Amino acid sequence: MFEPVPLLRYADVGFQPDKLQHCVLRIQLSDEELLFAVFDPVLHRFPLVEKYTVRAGYSGLQSHQAAARILRSHPLVRQDFKSREMIWISPKYALVPEALYEGASVKDLLALVHPLNDQDLVQEDTLNIQGIRVVYAIPNDWKQIISEVGASPVEHHYLYHLLQKVTSENSRPDAVFCHVQDFRMDLVVMKDQRLMLCNSYKFQTPDDFIYFILLAYDRYHFNRDEVILHLGGEIDAGSALYSSAYKYIKELRFLNRSKEPVVAPPADGTTNLQDHFYLNLLHPAHENY
Repeated sequence: MFEPVPLLRYADVGFQPDKLQHCVLRIQLSDEELLFAVFDPVLHRFPLVEKYTVRAGYSGLQSHQAAARILRSHPLVRQDFKSREMIWISPKYALVPEALYEGASVKDLLALVHPLNDQDLVQEDTLNIQGIRVVYAIPNDWKQIISEVGASPVEHHYLYHLLQKVTSENSRPDAVFCHVQDFRMDLVVMKDQRLMLCNSYKFQTPDDFIYFILLAYDRYHFNRDEVILHLGGEIDAGSALYSSAYKYIKELRFLNRSKEPVVAPPADGTTNLQDHFYLNLLHPAHENY
């Protein structure tokens, strides 16, 4: 029998997967990776976080096939939870003002930005930010994976949670936020406390990384000595990415998760999960509980 092996695992000692009826199961899926997080709203804690590779070619499978294989065999999926949530990491998205919705379908609006095909299913999230919605497409193959998750999960695009955090915690009129995950960066710009830019880029080198950041500073005429660059996601203070940003931007700050909920310690005895990792996944999101 196939038993999936996580790349990363954070778990409380004595974690009991059969006693989760009061907990929330959150699953985040992209064409590169699959993450599980169990949230305990009573203890206000994540007793389990796991990360798996589903990159195309892994075990000779396409990414959606690898994800489906893990979901079918993972014991968490078969347990009873208070609620479940799917977070989709899809590069086909657009932020659309409410005013543009009159007389237009969401698929037509998204097609203005991204080429769509018959296999793309278009969904939307309403943000509590300037009357904006996130319109996004996921492949039909991904949608079929929902049947592996269980009954009626709440669904969100990953930017839904990230943008809520960025806009709610920013107290300065101008700010730049950069979230990094698996050689993809999400760049968010606030000017005069209004959301001006939200875009995602693939990068390969630190030069690629800093290029997109400096482009945003120049476009909005931000002073690099005054406007703070907030960093979150999979980026360390000692990394080449951080060094490339520090070379050009005077003040860097990590955009951390809230002090609570607490994340379990690593199961393999390595270092604890840093406070700015997995902002999309590890948040309380009281609305779902």
